[in-house]
Amino acid sequence: MQQWEVVDWTRFYAAADEMRKIENRSDELETAFWDIGSASRLKQERHPYDSRAICSAIDQYCQALNQGPDQANDAAGSLLASLREVSQSDVAPRSFTYDFFRRRFEQEATKRKEITTALDKVLKNIQ
Repeated sequence: MQQWEVVDWTRFYAAADEMRKIENRSDELETAFWDIGSASRLKQERHPYDSRAICSAIDQYCQALNQGPDQANDAAGSLLASLREVSQSDVAPRSFTYDFFRRRFEQEATKRKEITTALDKVLKNIQ
């Protein structure tokens, strides 16, 4: 039998903020793939990222692309490894007080696992 949960608004808003950050990071990872795909175009505008790790990884990759093909291949591996690390950095198991946030977290963790699996496959193929 399900029961209503008593809401502690401070904890609720803290959990909401934490979930917003996790979901935003997932969105940024998806946007990063778009930026990577269009990085070879000259003067291609890149999206702003809240994540310094994503922003830095993409900037380094784009700089390497301009240096030549030898650097670009190494940079691709570094970029993918950085994105893989970012994709797992904030989805370590945790317990949310409220069921609503637990379910949303499980969805995000599944999405991130799919991203990590895809990155692992690409990393394996370029090594």
